[in-house]
Amino acid sequence: MKLLSTFLVMIGLLLIQPVLANNNPEISDGNCNKDGKLNCDSANIDGRDYFLKLKYLKDVSFRVSLSDIYRGSSSRYQVSSEKFCAIAYSCEQDKNCNNHKNRKMEDYKIKFTGDMLDDSFALKAGSSTIPVTLRLKGVAGDGTDNIDEDMFNNESDVPGKSGFEICRNNEFVVVAEIDAEDLEGAAGDYEGTFDVEVSAAPSMKANDDLNVELELPPSILISGLSDRDFVYTGKNISDTQKFCVYTSEKNGKFKIKADSGADQAGFWLSNGTAAYNIEYGVTVGRVGGGNDNSRKLNEGVYDTHSSWKGAEDLFCGGGDNENMELTLDIEKSDIDGKPSGVYKDTLYLTVEPT
Repeated sequence: MKLLSTFLVMIGLLLIQPVLANNNPEISDGNCNKDGKLNCDSANIDGRDYFLKLKYLKDVSFRVSLSDIYRGSSSRYQVSSEKFCAIAYSCEQDKNCNNHKNRKMEDYKIKFTGDMLDDSFALKAGSSTIPVTLRLKGVAGDGTDNIDEDMFNNESDVPGKSGFEICRNNEFVVVAEIDAEDLEGAAGDYEGTFDVEVSAAPSMKANDDLNVELELPPSILISGLSDRDFVYTGKNISDTQKFCVYTSEKNGKFKIKADSGADQAGFWLSNGTAAYNIEYGVTVGRVGGGNDNSRKLNEGVYDTHSSWKGAEDLFCGGGDNENMELTLDIEKSDIDGKPSGVYKDTLYLTVEPT
């Protein structure tokens, strides 16, 4: 069986320059300006300078294949951003706040808002949506190491901690998570835009846009086939079993080909001696469609029918809901006269979108 499945999740972070409260050098210098993107705020009250910074947010991406879902290797896929910094502090007005020894750490809040469903953030493609979880996680050993929160409808309170006065001691990552089951039946380019806001007293704010993009190309999966064993009783042999073809595109069309493990053209069972090979036939069709939609396959050649449509649920939803069937036929005349023994072959079925 051959699985064809690929998707790319790209999470992009666009930094937007906020309006600053003043032109204090602590705000306008390179310590707070990276690639022309300024994401800081400041204030002065009661003889103290206050500063708020949100820095070093970068794009992230991850890839999940349908074969991972098929093998059951994961039910939830996630990716972490690179580390970024959020920090709030103050110092006496006559002291240099660039010297971290003069800083007093201040409490601040972080919240995410944007495209959403009833109980989660969302990525959208037209009228279709996919839930996405955005988690804020602190970094072990930093002043943020106790932070691990789902940011949907949530405002995270981050305490300022003495001994963690510089940016690299106040780092986070954003973790984007998508459930495998939410990818079933989905295809196309999904996106969502979220606002990341950091706020602190007195009345300081810094904002960035978090753009999340999911590229989900059409995918296909064949499943449900099992090995077959026959005992010759002097009659023709015919065996039919159901199987499932899933396509991420709704009612997706597909084609099928079959390949034999034998060393000669066609489908053959072998006992190890080519002269005694037993030929067999391979037919595929839609369940309940009768002979009108069935195709007797030639080895190595794709075939299709207009009535063949992929299931919308992975593994056809389980149970006895398979949408396709495979029939193997062995004629009595091809068996008679062959030596007793075990004859076998490996049959490979491959499906591709059309």
